[in-house]
Amino acid sequence: MPKKTHLPQQIIAYLRRHPTADRRRLSEALGVSYQAVQKHLRRMEERGDVSSAFLVSERWDADRHEFWIFIETRFDRASAEPDSDYQRDLCRSISEQLSNDPEWAADLSFVDIRVLLGGQWDIVLRLSSSDADAVGRFVTRYLRSLPGVVRTSTAWALSDEGPDS
Repeated sequence: MPKKTHLPQQIIAYLRRHPTADRRRLSEALGVSYQAVQKHLRRMEERGDVSSAFLVSERWDADRHEFWIFIETRFDRASAEPDSDYQRDLCRSISEQLSNDPEWAADLSFVDIRVLLGGQWDIVLRLSSSDADAVGRFVTRYLRSLPGVVRTSTAWALSDEGPDS
């Protein structure tokens, strides 16, 4: 009969406190072998208790700025069909384009896209990038070429980092 261990619960507890810990650090902190940690993590992953992931360091994102692109469409709620998903479909196609097209994926990081209710803009797209020109190219070459897009407006935040910070 296999022996009962509390190692999986200890691993979960440790990872909650130290989410960037690797297997070696786990084995040292919990006082067990690297192989024991490896074995339990594999079993926990098979059960769906944990999943391996990539963590993007803050250093990578330090020189990037956040951009908000406001999009006005020809969509008219009053005359739209009751089950019309035009704006949601447009949001889905924009996010897929950003994720799948290598022309944009190298310079732009998709953050979020939302349909807005009320006001003059219908959709807001948030991107992260260190290249403002790449954002401009995406807006002029892709977004403005989409049928139904009337106009766009872009805002962005300067990083708090700098020589005077």
